[in-house]
Amino acid sequence: MEAYRYPHYYAIALAPSDPAGEIDFFEAAIERFSQAEVSRVFELGAGTAPYLEEWHQRGYAYCGLDLSPEMIEFGREKARRLGIDAEFVQGDMRELDRALGPFDLAYVLLGSLYVRSNREFVDHLDRIAAV
Repeated sequence: MEAYRYPHYYAIALAPSDPAGEIDFFEAAIERFSQAEVSRVFELGAGTAPYLEEWHQRGYAYCGLDLSPEMIEFGREKARRLGIDAEFVQGDMRELDRALGPFDLAYVLLGSLYVRSNREFVDHLDRIAAV
């Protein structure tokens, strides 16, 4: 997609309106459903890493994966600018490498819209669970 080549504009146009509220939601889900302590999060289709700073402020280690090299570089620069030690990996979420993990929480927001059927969506979730 052409917009991915311009991460500065993408970050403005698609910035979440309430990143803290969205991470509150994740933490509530973790509290309610997780049987393990969560300390390392994995964002697939990370784009401009809009949740990086919020996760970091709450004490989580962050790894973002995106297909776009421009988005990955933007995320790395953002982490450097904020003084956050985070990992960014260029790759396709449809072909995840188990060596990336393990992660305590993996999530994808909007990036899963590439699937065209229920079977593809289940396969997508299975790949994430394997990491």
